[in-house]
Amino acid sequence: RTANPSIKSIGVLPIFESKSISIRNSGSAAGHAAALMLPFVLGVLVGVSAEQSANAEHTKTFVQAINEQKLFMGVPLANALRAELLKSGMRFAYLKNQRATLTSDKKSLDFNAIGTDADAILYVGFGQTGYVSSSLSTYYEPRAVVVVRMVDSRTRKPIYSRVFCSGCSSTETNVENITVDPAFRYDSFDKLMAELPQAVDGIRGEHKKIAARIIESVKFVGDGAVVESERPNETPTPVKEAEQGR
Repeated sequence: RTANPSIKSIGVLPIFESKSISIRNSGSAAGHAAALMLPFVLGVLVGVSAEQSANAEHTKTFVQAINEQKLFMGVPLANALRAELLKSGMRFAYLKNQRATLTSDKKSLDFNAIGTDADAILYVGFGQTGYVSSSLSTYYEPRAVVVVRMVDSRTRKPIYSRVFCSGCSSTETNVENITVDPAFRYDSFDKLMAELPQAVDGIRGEHKKIAARIIESVKFVGDGAVVESERPNETPTPVKEAEQGR
């Protein structure tokens, strides 16, 4: 793919916490399909997606512990993108307090309200996030699904769209599968919870790999200016019990 010299800077929208967090012990085809369900995440809170009743209690326990220990993932991914953009020689603009909205038919994202001088606008959202144990496995391993959209800031027309999935084996043409780090495999849910900070680091590590692949994919060479004042640094607000499972 030829680099586009007209795009030297990218404005990155805030990455909000996943509302599709789950712990799953399932190797069914339905479970695999659910892993690639990619809702446009427009909220700022961690939420629960309990796919099977047998996994619901584990999911609830996992999400509550993440909130209690403030082990969030949105800002670390934004910072990983920032590092990769600057390393590639592109300018980085963090579009704090701005967000894309759903179109009236709720099938795509509307970027028209975004204000930026950057050449392109990058949306990054979480799909399914958590740990999965398939029927052919004796351990839980990270699952990290990230959906990416980029539009030209002048025309607001799409110029890039892709899904990245750590721990998946999808055959879809627009999905890039990424092999998970075997260092973050747990032979039981109890062991995973006993090492929760490390387990969350395992998911964050997958997000860092995805960030590198995102920037490698867009691969637009810029002039290298740095906007240090726009480093992502928000602290998300934890969910309340009543909001889990919406």
